[in-house]
Amino acid sequence: AIYILDTCAQVQVDDCVDCTIVIAPCSGPVYLRDCTRCVVHVAARQIRLRDVTDSTIRHCVPQCEALILETSTALRIGRWAVDF
Repeated sequence: AIYILDTCAQVQVDDCVDCTIVIAPCSGPVYLRDCTRCVVHVAARQIRLRDVTDSTIRHCVPQCEALILETSTALRIGRWAVDF
């Protein structure tokens, strides 16, 4: 599991497989690329997914346009569900 619980300006996550990832809060974008079978909890101004497969994304973004999906498949997307 990967936990980033301090305030960040930007986060980039690449090439994770079978991971649980918690990122919060991020004042800028979070980039998830080439990840497979992950459970991701993320609170950010913008979330960009590219080539993410068979993963669950639990998010908190200020508007629905801030969740950007690019060439990703088999995603389960829902609301933020983490207390810390």
